[in-house]
Amino acid sequence: MGNNFDIIKEYVLKLSDREDTEKLDLQIECYINEILAYLNRDCVCECMELPIAQAIVDELDRKDFTTKAIGCEGNITSYKEGDMSISLGSVDSATVNGSTVKYGGKLEGFKLITGLKRCLG
Repeated sequence: MGNNFDIIKEYVLKLSDREDTEKLDLQIECYINEILAYLNRDCVCECMELPIAQAIVDELDRKDFTTKAIGCEGNITSYKEGDMSISLGSVDSATVNGSTVKYGGKLEGFKLITGLKRCLG
């Protein structure tokens, strides 16, 4: 993973108050690989480190909330307090302007268009 991993991990630890564990290292590495695939990129640019760290923290927090508090995993699509109603979605994405986006849309500006990537090659 290289130097980016260490910087992203440091940001994740600061943003989330999580303990530094081997499991967290694997989770961060997994999310970085998933994010790079989603963005059609091969590496993390310096300007992407903090937004990626924030997206990882958001994903970890979302997963912790749904598994610990509710006992199941999924996107919360609606929540109602009177008579307690929570709806979970099965897709880890949202829709913005009719397009499906992940990570709350925070990383969309870093997404490479596949044809453009080939031209820049």
